[in-house]
Amino acid sequence: GDVHLHSYDVLKSGGRMVYVAPQPENFQLPRIDVKVLRPKVARTRAHLERIIELAESGSVTAPAIEIMPLSAASAAQEKIKSRHVRGKIVLEPQG
Repeated sequence: GDVHLHSYDVLKSGGRMVYVAPQPENFQLPRIDVKVLRPKVARTRAHLERIIELAESGSVTAPAIEIMPLSAASAAQEKIKSRHVRGKIVLEPQG
């Protein structure tokens, strides 16, 4: 829906949009200078049970997540640029 369409506003020319959600009905690509990647993702019970099994056994782990306040967005960006991030940074709005 709207979030999907507005996501194109923040992509630079030549950027890639990757998503696994269903494509909106009657979707028209709003820009020709970006690439859309939609991997086929199976959502069967067997696949989900295998994912749980791998996570519980420690074979796969989720990336570390550091939560920073939205007001620290520029500090987060600097951290990313300096390559001192392991995992993901999530900006959390206050209020």
